[in-house]
Amino acid sequence: YVNISIPSILSSVKIDLTTSLATVVPVGNTQITINDKTINLDAQVNNRNLLIAAGSKDELEILSVISEPMGATINNYKRRFINACKEIPAISVRMDCDTCSLIAERVVYGKTTHPETINREKKLSLFFINSDDNKLLQRLADLSLVLGKNYSIIFGAGQKAGEYSIVVQQEF
Repeated sequence: YVNISIPSILSSVKIDLTTSLATVVPVGNTQITINDKTINLDAQVNNRNLLIAAGSKDELEILSVISEPMGATINNYKRRFINACKEIPAISVRMDCDTCSLIAERVVYGKTTHPETINREKKLSLFFINSDDNKLLQRLADLSLVLGKNYSIIFGAGQKAGEYSIVVQQEF
């Protein structure tokens, strides 16, 4: 679990590591505290801010992704991948099998891919691969991403060494 506090908005809210919390903050500088680690967030009207708690309880690192809205329409969805697992310096993502189409290559820790526009819905399976040795790390099966939505698909560490988690975050 992590504890999140935002003055005048949230007071020590406890959430599980693989869940998310969305809120609106005032434009300008806001302090956000996650497990006693405070960061300053400069919220702007035309940007979206995604904060990811990465690392371990003892070595927490807050990743900040600031971007313009991805801009999906009713005829498409947009997705991007984020590597939030410090122990895997670079990941690649394949679709449908661990040797099939490469849809994200060498996403390094703390970075995102550019949003990709997809024009049709279909169930898919994603395979997260260690870019350095091509070893399968995690599989996400039967994922349905809906037209008109924006998604960040976050690869992170699990609660034990050698375990990994994937969070599919819908963005607005």
